[in-house]
Amino acid sequence: MKKHLILTTIVLTAMLQACKDDRCECVPDDGNHPAEIIHHEINAIVAYQRHIEIDIDQNGEYDYSFGSVLIEENDLPYLYLFANGETTNGSKLLLQSNPEVLNARWARSLAKGAKIEDSAGNGNEWNVPQMHGNIIGVRDNGVQKTYIGPWIGKQHAYMGMKFKINGKYHYGWIRITHVTGKEQILVEDYAYNNIPEQPIYAGQE
Repeated sequence: MKKHLILTTIVLTAMLQACKDDRCECVPDDGNHPAEIIHHEINAIVAYQRHIEIDIDQNGEYDYSFGSVLIEENDLPYLYLFANGETTNGSKLLLQSNPEVLNARWARSLAKGAKIEDSAGNGNEWNVPQMHGNIIGVRDNGVQKTYIGPWIGKQHAYMGMKFKINGKYHYGWIRITHVTGKEQILVEDYAYNNIPEQPIYAGQE
């Protein structure tokens, strides 16, 4: 009896210690949502004319890209950093339903633990072809810079994604950080559920 008690205590202590790690997502397993999580590090900076492409399932084809666009409005330059899903293989991003800016919407910033699944949720939508997700916008009037967008100053926030493997959708997240006052973002890492048509929780690894 004493041996069983000691073993149980050791197991519970190890579980509690693991959940203290801010990269650990302790999600109850109700048996209805099986998960086989694939996780990869990126740690790449995206800025003006500094773009990246990501092959999520590492099959030799890019699924997502991060880039920039510089436009002029009212004689003032506007810089936008954005994410884009490759439409040829059905890759999609979770966006806010409105407003629309430059044939794009703001990418939805998710908190850790948010459920990512086929249902986009209230106020959200999965992007349609040719519509990308803006992350931050910067306006420079020559005197000061103004930053706009739901990702401003967000540390370790999550972008929802869904893409196809063998014709079936898989759900995942991409972790992004923006430092206030910087015209760049850090794309940290990503993960997805290797079991098709099953959800994943933001930050789940």
